[in-house]
Amino acid sequence: MTDSSAAETELKLSIDPKKLKDVASVIPTGWVMSDLKTRKLINTYYDTDDLRFLKAGCSLRVRETGGRFIQTIKSDSGSDALHRRLEQNRELTDNTITAPTIDDPKLAEQIGFLFPDDLVTIFSNQFDRRSMELTCTNTGTLVEVAFDKGMIRAGRQQQPFAEVEIELLEGLPADLYRLAQQFLENGPLYLSGETKSSRGYKQARGILPEHKLADAPVLEPGLSVGAAMRVIFTNCFSQWMANQAALLSDHDPEAVHQMRVALRRFRSALSLLSDYLPEAETGRIERKVRWIADILGPARDLDVFMTEILAETSNDALTPEILMPLRDAAGAARNRRRGVMRRALTSRRYTSAALSIGLWIETLDSIGLPDKATSTDISVAANRLLTTQWQKVLKRGRKFESLGYDNRHMVRIALKKLRYANEFFRSLYKHDKARNYGRKLTSLQDDLGFMNDMAMSMQLCENLCKADPENASLAAARGFLLGWQQHRLHQDDAGMVAHWRAFERAKPYWETGE
Repeated sequence: MTDSSAAETELKLSIDPKKLKDVASVIPTGWVMSDLKTRKLINTYYDTDDLRFLKAGCSLRVRETGGRFIQTIKSDSGSDALHRRLEQNRELTDNTITAPTIDDPKLAEQIGFLFPDDLVTIFSNQFDRRSMELTCTNTGTLVEVAFDKGMIRAGRQQQPFAEVEIELLEGLPADLYRLAQQFLENGPLYLSGETKSSRGYKQARGILPEHKLADAPVLEPGLSVGAAMRVIFTNCFSQWMANQAALLSDHDPEAVHQMRVALRRFRSALSLLSDYLPEAETGRIERKVRWIADILGPARDLDVFMTEILAETSNDALTPEILMPLRDAAGAARNRRRGVMRRALTSRRYTSAALSIGLWIETLDSIGLPDKATSTDISVAANRLLTTQWQKVLKRGRKFESLGYDNRHMVRIALKKLRYANEFFRSLYKHDKARNYGRKLTSLQDDLGFMNDMAMSMQLCENLCKADPENASLAAARGFLLGWQQHRLHQDDAGMVAHWRAFERAKPYWETGE
């Protein structure tokens, strides 16, 4: 047996199996091909009955190809569109699985001690692979590109798949994005967010991708603003990409919300850090991110309307059936918007935008950042940025109790940016102080967010009624909802004002030097 461990960086793109040949025959401009191979591969995936490998964020497989058998543990991706994973390989004498010795101590602890008979077959896949090595004539980057087409099998179930894998062998990760953009010009590739492993677990056990919450980026004192920006934008982009598979599987409305959160965080970072970025680049990236956010907006609004606004109104209503016409109309509209959203997120335009943004992050240090981005310590910049955004919130919220909806909406937008700034920079300060301050922001933001949801739902009701003007039951439901909303807004106003005053009194922890 021969053991080896390595870290791999690759970019995966899905495609309709019927269209794979459109991209597999392309030699991209500026790249030289070598080592062309065609192989048949059979992967058998194993886990324990209680799926310890899956729960630990990794997969265990035995691959058979050309008479050789390779047992592999792969860690889960944990990054942006690029899958950056640890891979541990062991060559076997036959296809008999062995209880693996796991190099990663944390992973070994999560999985625990294993006997060989603890492992059971979960699923397998069999596919044809056409692969080649490509060398970039400009940068010298060396990659392996694999065009895979085959079938996932789990019991009597089977599912076809096709994908393109671009793995970095040496050189620049940014070149993976550049190469993918060239392949995209020749076929309808898209970022599904799935791997062969995740597809197999879905087929075999019905385990669907889960939504991903935001993690706060970790910034080290002494980093330049330029280096910190790359950490922050990568963090936002990672959350965005991590929700792609769950959103496209269409089973978890929270995935739509979390991808929108990721996009809002990205846009807030662009706005907060705009002084340290070239203006033209900021505008170009902002337009792409805003377009994607606009795709998700209507679907998310309908989710909120049905699962929160209508649900809460029904609980308070003596005759909740009066709302059924609104529920039915909104449900049909939501199904239509979800279809529009899924088509957009598998489109060439979306894939191109996501690849462009990934490339922009990878090359952030070479796009001509202003001198102050490389000479300013992020701790110094964070103090200034937090103070500036805090002052904007206070200015917009002056005489808060007498402000109308439009002005409170402007407070909400400024507050959201302050909340994200607190999240981006909190690793630079004492953890408890930053977290406690964040809780005060969240309470007020929740109040303002509910107010915004109410305004959104009334506009949505108007649109539904305009689409069916003769429906008296729909109009009656709208009237009932309007009355309930006015009551709730009046009822909640005192709590919102109290939360605003608590925010006003809260001392900005970053100004204490802690």
